[in-house]
Amino acid sequence: MDFLFPTNLAGLSGYLFLFFSTLVLSASLFFPIPVVVVVITASRVLDPLLVGIIAGLGSSIGELSGYFIGLGGEKLLKKEGKEGRKYNRFQRLFDKYGFWAIALSAVFPVSFIDVTGLMAGAAQYGWKKFLLATITGKIPRYLIVAYVGSGIISLFIGS
Repeated sequence: MDFLFPTNLAGLSGYLFLFFSTLVLSASLFFPIPVVVVVITASRVLDPLLVGIIAGLGSSIGELSGYFIGLGGEKLLKKEGKEGRKYNRFQRLFDKYGFWAIALSAVFPVSFIDVTGLMAGAAQYGWKKFLLATITGKIPRYLIVAYVGSGIISLFIGS
């Protein structure tokens, strides 16, 4: 698994590699290599606390790609004339519950955040609120992954 996170990357270069790799992997909506694998392998050589925080920030910024695609989809909905009662209701619900829906979807291991990002963009939810909610969910998620992952790796491989 060293090709996912080279073990010779320690210090600042390792954290920069982690940040940009999680950003890129999260920016591509359905990429075959999950960020979790990179986080686990990075926690093998880097501080799990910093790994969780940096991975959370990088992947949250990467999730903006889905948001902006959804924002373009909102324009398509209006162009198609489907902006009726259902769309307005959807937008009101998202305004009311969107932050916590986004934060919770960022915690789950499957790609709920990709769909939620598309929906947030389509609902014209503010991108700064979307980013903050995504960070609120992603940092705790990747802190858990980093600590559990480093513990499991230590158990099987040793320190």
